[in-house]
Amino acid sequence: AGIVSNDDVRVDEQKAKASFASRNVAQDATVKVSGLALAGDDAANYTMPSTASVEHCSIKPKGLSLDPSSLSKTYDKTTDADLKGASFTGIVSGEDVSVDTSSAKASFRSSKVSDNATVEVTGLSLSGSGKDNYSIASPLTVKGCSIKPATLTFSCSPLTKGYDGSPDVALKGSSLTGIFPGDDVSVDEQKAKAAFDSPGVVDNANVSVTGLALTGRDAANYSVADKASVAGCSIAPRELTLSCPPLTKDYDGSAEVKLSGTSLAGIVSNDDVRVDEQKAK
Repeated sequence: AGIVSNDDVRVDEQKAKASFASRNVAQDATVKVSGLALAGDDAANYTMPSTASVEHCSIKPKGLSLDPSSLSKTYDKTTDADLKGASFTGIVSGEDVSVDTSSAKASFRSSKVSDNATVEVTGLSLSGSGKDNYSIASPLTVKGCSIKPATLTFSCSPLTKGYDGSPDVALKGSSLTGIFPGDDVSVDEQKAKAAFDSPGVVDNANVSVTGLALTGRDAANYSVADKASVAGCSIAPRELTLSCPPLTKDYDGSAEVKLSGTSLAGIVSNDDVRVDEQKAK
């Protein structure tokens, strides 16, 4: 107040120093200001005291928050959140203040897997000599938390098939361990690919499985490695059907006749296999 119209003069707030009588939370407090000086083109034409008092000031409690990453968990079919590793932020370094979680309860709004879940925390309180300088909401809503998929273990009974010229084999008889009771999740056997190392007849072989994926109502709450190996698998020989035209010969005093003209049904395309007529009797 007191500036002549159109004059350029103002308080140089950068040079002034303002301080409360105490650093603690206060209502209706007085702030002492020192080092007051003027700035502006017309500052030399004015004067004012270098000190002043500002009434009805306040220091409000500093609100604390909870780091959402410290509440993240793996899916367990419950909405419970564990506060044992909870990390609260906002406490000034060196201050004697802590958050008491002994009577607190934390719950996700949903039990399902999520990268942006919300946790509601109730029953929090503050302790320590500096607690009055801080506040924490109750209930406290913490956004950005996560529930990660539970990892399942894949297993499968030995796979068998008859020889068909291909290393591929249908995946069946698979199972998963780690599923919570009542959840609907299984291996999507139609999407997976299972194959022997080679297409030939073999016993006690390993089958490589790729493209493993889950299906079922609760599949999104779980994960499984996309590759696996199934031991003890086998490819059995393919059974062929022999046919032969009627055999004839001139009488020679013997019952034996030479086998000829045989054919086989069931041979895989391009395979080289035939009856050894010379060994047959």
